[in-house]
Amino acid sequence: MRRIIKIFFYLLLVIVLALIVIYFPKNFSGVGTDNSSLNAGATRTNAAVANPELEKEYENKVKDILGTFSKGEKPENIRERLLDIATPDKYKNIHLDLIFIFDAVIEGAKESDQAKIEDAMQKLEDLKEKNKWMQ
Repeated sequence: MRRIIKIFFYLLLVIVLALIVIYFPKNFSGVGTDNSSLNAGATRTNAAVANPELEKEYENKVKDILGTFSKGEKPENIRERLLDIATPDKYKNIHLDLIFIFDAVIEGAKESDQAKIEDAMQKLEDLKEKNKWMQ
């Protein structure tokens, strides 16, 4: 009786392994493959999607937010307002730079580190110089 159970177990194991070997390459062929059944007509691209309306809206909002900072609004409020706006692909890096700059200003103020604040403010001015629409 034990021998029959052992044979059945090995036979079952062979069948399962055979199914895995047959099934695996067809359905799990690796990272980055296109599953057309899941993406029905979708194409993969790493290019930023242009959205002129969102880009213009973003420019106007950032310019307005930075204007309130120059009028004395707290850096914490500026950072929060920046985090609340939709960011187009074109401006993702600039947006991150702005967030990091205001994080540095906030951190410098908490630590009473004037050099950190001045460094962040210089980075903000450099960013504005590269992106004239911010002025």
